[in-house]
Amino acid sequence: MYLVHFKSKELSELSPFGRFWHVFPPTPDFVIDQDDEDTYTSHWSFDDLNTDVTTIDPKETVYKVFGGAGEPYQFKIDEVMVSSAWRPNFGIAEKYISSTGRILLAGDAGMFLSLK
Repeated sequence: MYLVHFKSKELSELSPFGRFWHVFPPTPDFVIDQDDEDTYTSHWSFDDLNTDVTTIDPKETVYKVFGGAGEPYQFKIDEVMVSSAWRPNFGIAEKYISSTGRILLAGDAGMFLSLK
């Protein structure tokens, strides 16, 4: 996945159906509205793990994500704050509570909570 954290006033104004928090086009890509104002994060998937990510244009990946399965959708991006490549990893726990019952695996991030 290629992440682009960006700001766009124009995108904020292009919401005829109201604000959104998550956008999932008919591709493995997605977008998250970060602050209900003008800050967003897009995640674009690419298949070749040998891709030189320094050659990727962050703005072009945002346009591809918003275009979904169609043509890239362009709008004014005021600032690209961060861009980086990441690989999702998934796992499942064998147990969600320790044998003493004092540690519980919970939440989206699998946070550890102490139960005293």
